[in-house]
Amino acid sequence: MKRGLLIGGLVGAILALLTVAAATVGFIGKRSRDMRRGWSLVPVVVTGRALKHGDRISPGALVVRDTPEQFVTGSVVPAAQLGSLDQRLLGVDLPENAMVHWADLEPEGPDPVRECVRKAVAK
Repeated sequence: MKRGLLIGGLVGAILALLTVAAATVGFIGKRSRDMRRGWSLVPVVVTGRALKHGDRISPGALVVRDTPEQFVTGSVVPAAQLGSLDQRLLGVDLPENAMVHWADLEPEGPDPVRECVRKAVAK
C-alpha cells in the first residue's frame, strides 16, 4: 500500500512539473514573439542628402534603407517605388536620412486647387 502511494505521488509530482515547464516554455515563447513584433526591417526610400523645396529628385538623391516596420505607414514611399520618383518635384525641405512620404512630393500634372487659387489671385 505504501509503495503504491509513493509511486502515485511521484508520478503526480512529475506530471505537475511537466505541466509547469510546458506552460513556462509557451509563455516565454509568446513573450519573445511579442517583443519582436514590429521590429522586422522593411525597405523604404530615404533621402541620401539634404533636399530643398522645389528640388527635382535626381537618381542619387534618394536611397533605400531598412526601417523597423512599426515606423512605416502607408504614406511612406516603399523601396519598390523608387524608380517612379525620378524627376519629381519636392514639396518640402527634407534633411538627410529622412523617410520620404508621398505628401512630401508635389502632385504630378496640374493641381486643380492651386489653379483655382492662382486664377482667384490674378483677378
